[in-house]
Amino acid sequence: GWIAGDNAGKMASTLAYQPRIDPALTAQIKRKLFEILGKPGLFPKEILNELREVVSPYDVSILKTEKGITRALDKMNRIKEELLPNMTAETPHYLMKANEVRSIAVITELYLQASLLRKETRCGHHRTEYPHRDDQYLGWFLVTKEKGQLSWTFRPVPLDKYKIKPYRYYVDLFKPKSQTV
Repeated sequence: GWIAGDNAGKMASTLAYQPRIDPALTAQIKRKLFEILGKPGLFPKEILNELREVVSPYDVSILKTEKGITRALDKMNRIKEELLPNMTAETPHYLMKANEVRSIAVITELYLQASLLRKETRCGHHRTEYPHRDDQYLGWFLVTKEKGQLSWTFRPVPLDKYKIKPYRYYVDLFKPKSQTV
């Protein structure tokens, strides 16, 4: 990692474009990164276990239901508001683990929200209230963060631009031929 970073820095210094680095912003980011080091609080492993419990119920990860996903999002909000701000790190190693747990929390929330938005069943995504594939969901949910809030938009897959068009889907492999689309 150190060697790669050193080489990336050397290469970046030869580029025509030189990014402007804001020392105040850099100091703020470093302060926030290291503020949990040595303070009392919850260990990353404890919060990681809570995150596992959020996604492990069958109605959240396997046969998804709106009720299960909504319940999981409520638990995620509690974790974000109560547990993550109280995380600690005894050593730089656990500081790294704490940052991993923060990232896992972000990804978990994105997974849950996307699962709630997608009202269909396709491949490994099974919503019990929506047992069939719905091609209006053939696309990407794009997320942005504005003022601390996640905002979602949908962009369809531009199949008309694909040289080779799909004529069946993975899920079709598991249906009798008379039911394939």
